Amino acid sequence: MASLARGRGSLALGNVVGSTIANILGAFSLGLIFYKSPVVDRGPVFEKSSIIYSLTLLLVTTLASVLLAFGRHISWRAVGVVFIVVFGVYVASISYLIRKGIATAPEEMSDSDSDSDSSDEEDDEARSLRRSHASDYGSTGDTGHPSLPPRAQTRARRSVPRGIAYHLALLFAGFLAIVVSGYVLSNAVANLVDESGMSDVLAGVVILSIATTIPEKFVAFLSGYKGHGDILLANTVGSNLFLLTLCLGVIWAGSDGTYQGGEIASSEIAVMLTSAVLLTVTVLLQGRFTRLMGWVMLLIYIAFLVLEFTVIHRV
Repeated sequence: MASLARGRGSLALGNVVGSTIANILGAFSLGLIFYKSPVVDRGPVFEKSSIIYSLTLLLVTTLASVLLAFGRHISWRAVGVVFIVVFGVYVASISYLIRKGIATAPEEMSDSDSDSDSSDEEDDEARSLRRSHASDYGSTGDTGHPSLPPRAQTRARRSVPRGIAYHLALLFAGFLAIVVSGYVLSNAVANLVDESGMSDVLAGVVILSIATTIPEKFVAFLSGYKGHGDILLANTVGSNLFLLTLCLGVIWAGSDGTYQGGEIASSEIAVMLTSAVLLTVTVLLQGRFTRLMGWVMLLIYIAFLVLEFTVIHRV
């Protein structure tokens, strides 16, 4: 939206294409490489729903690739609206499956999981300190009681469940931070393009996509390192479906066909489609050759970035 507001639709389109590539070849690959499995020499075994949504991503990526490569004389506003509707259907299907209990929310995503080992030990210690101080000094065991040492009070407060208002406020603050950072990144990259003479597509595919997919890389690494294969896959598939439906739909619907994809190189479209194929193959292999597939993806991504500057968009 920030790029479109500045009249830099090519930058926005390049960011979508580059981010879909980076999410798989640059982020998902890290999760596979550093994946820790309870079974020796065995990668993540994905659920049936994960296989379905990876195939859905492959289908959507194929459709977007065909439109970017060959869609020269179609109504781009109409196509954009259709893609936005597809995103709505995708969200509705996820909500329906969760409501029916088919796709349940993973337990690993609970707040306590991020520091489960350390927090459990701290909670036990805090509880024992509260009990000991209650018996020694007649304290009620309240977490804010002055009879508890400051360190124990801090640990005890961490174990108190937060209300929904706290989590909503935190979610809203995080959303605002993402919006502000997106605006700053878009303007900074646009100014960099103006000063350096670099093309908008190259800046979007490489620079802006790397910056905007840093959170996915962190999530992918931590998910793989903790052995949460389904979270690793869900993060990648969900991000790319968001990009290829809602974001791409907004660009097409809001640009009147000016940025329909003519500036995107055929090699970039081919890499985007290839990355979706590699992700689907990895899921269908069900834990076999996981680390090898991760290294293959990462090496392809590094080669792609080098070719972007030297061959595809020669700088």
